[in-house]
Amino acid sequence: MKPIRRLSLMALAAMLLLPPCEAKAETAGERIPITAFSSTALENGVPPGWNLELRHGRPNLSIERLERTGIDPAGKRTSFGWGEAQASVRPGNYCLHLTSDGESSFGISRNMKVNPKEYPYLNWKWAASRLPDGADIRRRAADDQAAQIYVVFTPTGFPHALTAPLLGYVWDTECPKGTTGRSAHPLAGRVRYVVLRNKTDRLGQWIAEKRNIYEDYRRLFKDINGGEPPEVVGVTFFINAHNTKSRAESRFCDAYFSRN
Repeated sequence: MKPIRRLSLMALAAMLLLPPCEAKAETAGERIPITAFSSTALENGVPPGWNLELRHGRPNLSIERLERTGIDPAGKRTSFGWGEAQASVRPGNYCLHLTSDGESSFGISRNMKVNPKEYPYLNWKWAASRLPDGADIRRRAADDQAAQIYVVFTPTGFPHALTAPLLGYVWDTECPKGTTGRSAHPLAGRVRYVVLRNKTDRLGQWIAEKRNIYEDYRRLFKDINGGEPPEVVGVTFFINAHNTKSRAESRFCDAYFSRN
């Protein structure tokens, strides 16, 4: 896995050094929204308040208005059944749509401050409609994923870009679900991941996820300050099909931190 190569060191450093947004909780402090998109409008190619993280090629992203439909692997509109998470995806909401054409590796990031003890749960919905051929996070030459979400924590040393712990949740192709690990790249030793989905999951189906980032951090970062999580300073959504020279496509919506 090569998130530091995907998220260039300069871009990541800039993200960490920018004054973070003071994310405010909604509904009596129970939630802190992440993807609070309110229209399809983009500013400089990204949603307002977000930064482009480009490693290879040209980014292909948009904000779409959700309907009670999905996208099948052939790219045709098809009706979703009310499956695992579809009932909680409300028509009229907006989602982030990412497509990688085999030459691109990119994402968008948002700066925000979140206390992982107070808001330990990361919630989101995602749907993959195309997976990169033969991709496997365990092999550097095939390290592509259709959908990735990274939680960026406060750097624990200097330089900031190399000491910021990144906790990633990925939709892989070949890697078994439940696999955890760390990046083998020499500059990305503080990037750890959990494989949540792979090719055994239905394409074009919205799936809801809920992860306890506090507990996941303690489990995967025991070697850093005893595994005690520092403050969250950002969130990144990413896609990559550059290594396999294939194609990938995914969507994200309804992402937020919560107390429970």
